Order: sequence, then structure tokens, then C-alpha cells
Amino acid sequence: MPTIEQFTAALPAYKSYCLTLSPATQALKDCTLGLFVEYMSKEHPGQEITKKMILGFRRSLYGMAPNSIAQYMRQVSTAFTFMAEMDLWEGANPVSRHLIGREKYKPYDSLLTDADIQRILRDERPELMTGRVYLRARAMSLLLLTSGLRLSELMALTPEDLDWEQGRATVRHGKGDKWRVVPFHEIAQEAVRTYMERLRKGCPEGMPLFVGTLKKGGFKKLTKRTVEYNIGDFIEGMTGRTDISPHDLRHAMASWLVSSGMNMREVQTLLGHTSIQTTERYASLVAPDTLPVRNANQVMNIAFGRPEPVEQAPV
Repeated sequence: MPTIEQFTAALPAYKSYCLTLSPATQALKDCTLGLFVEYMSKEHPGQEITKKMILGFRRSLYGMAPNSIAQYMRQVSTAFTFMAEMDLWEGANPVSRHLIGREKYKPYDSLLTDADIQRILRDERPELMTGRVYLRARAMSLLLLTSGLRLSELMALTPEDLDWEQGRATVRHGKGDKWRVVPFHEIAQEAVRTYMERLRKGCPEGMPLFVGTLKKGGFKKLTKRTVEYNIGDFIEGMTGRTDISPHDLRHAMASWLVSSGMNMREVQTLLGHTSIQTTERYASLVAPDTLPVRNANQVMNIAFGRPEPVEQAPV
């Protein structure tokens, strides 16, 4: 087993390997591994790292949320696995799966209802929103709602990423800096076209799709906080709900896809999940599996003389 000094010496190679990951993921790794090195250097300098020492580090994280502890331990385990596979020392990964734990998630309570959706689709500006903010917020909200984009992906879109004829948008730098294509539905197209014609004329090339305007003329990039406020104010103005975040619009889209019986691999592709397990967990939260219940009712309909075809679960 390595010592913490050997682990620290191998960190530059691991961090170099992680440069292709998103800035947020790299920041999480830096924070986690920094805590781990600090703890081990203080408590067990010069000693070979054991499972008991790993357990002590895990106990030092108590006070954090259980999911955070699981994420931190997974990051430490991943680093050990990389270093061992690169033959930076002899020995197995001392972080067992029992020390990582399982992340637990609660079902989402902030999904939009059908009535909420119908209100959002109306082209009626809320009284407290200016016309400029309304047009931009409506375009952003409908695009999120129909594409499943993450907020960061929405903010990175450019006009060149939109394919109006094919009804799709290209995400060039998704999570993990990955490329994918998402829907660009007619409903979103109408809102985005109106926004662009009225508020984006004269915007120079190279600017994001959604921009702000300067008082003395010209355009500027929007901050994440501004986008969140704009979308939150729009949703509240249209539905009266204050519990809906931009990411909840992605949840709503995922819920529709799963509830419709779409193949889980296709859902994974559209949402940009690296692992099918992430999609399955995500799906169980935003749209619990109702297919068995529907099929049971249909079987009883057949027994009672009201035959309807039984659906097949997606492969």
C-alpha cells in the first residue's frame, strides 16, 4: 500500500488525466483530495494507508450530508484506482465500496403539472415583468422545457448551434465537455425567433444566443444569477409557483420521455448522461414506473370483457 507521501506525489499525474473533465468536476476532485491529503498527512504521516485509516477519514467528514460524504469517498476511491492501474505503486485500492456508501435521493416534488405547462405556453406577459425580460425569459424557459438542456448548456448555446429545419440544437460543451444533439421543438423555435428578432439584432458573432444589453448600447453575456432570476420570475408570473428552478424544467422534460415509454438508452442520449444507471435512477425519481400498473388494469379489462393491448416495457 502507498503512503500519503506517495499518494501526494502521484496527484499531478491524476489531475493531468482529469483535465478533460468539466471545471465543476475538477473543482470537486481538488477539494476532496485536498481534504484527504491534509487529514492523512496530519494523522498518519509516513505510514502505509490502510482501510482503517480510510475509515478514519470518512469519520472526519461526519456533519456533511450523507450524499456529500458518498461523493467525497467516491472521488478518493477513483484517484486510488487510477494510480494503482498506472502502476504508480503496488497494492490494491484501499477504499472498499462499503466505505463509499450509497447516495440516497428523494423523489422530486417540484415537477410542473399539466396546468402549469398550459399557463407557461401562453404568450401573456406577467404584469411585473418588462417586455424585454419577458421575451428572453420565455424563450429560455421553453427551450429548457422542450430540450432537457442543463442551465450551463443553455447559456453556452450560440445561434450557430440551432438547426431550425431539422428541429435540433447542438450542445458542443456539455457536462464533461461532451457533445450531443437535443430537440429544438417548434414551440421553442417560435419563442426564440421572436426574442432574436426583437432583442438580438446587431449582436456580433461569437456571442451566446441569450445576451443582455448595455445601457450605452451593445450586448453583454448574461450571468448565471441573471438567467436564474429571469426564468424564476417568468415561471412565478405565469404559474404562481416559486419552487421551480431552471433545472426543474429539465426534470419535466425527462418525466415526459420516461412516462411515454421511450427507450431508456434514447433518454440517456438526450439528457447527456454518461451512465445508463444515472438515467435509470433519474427516471425513477422524476417519473416512477407506472407501466406495471397500467398493464395490470388492462389485464383486468380483458378479464372483464374490455380488451385493450398490453404495453411492452422498453428494451
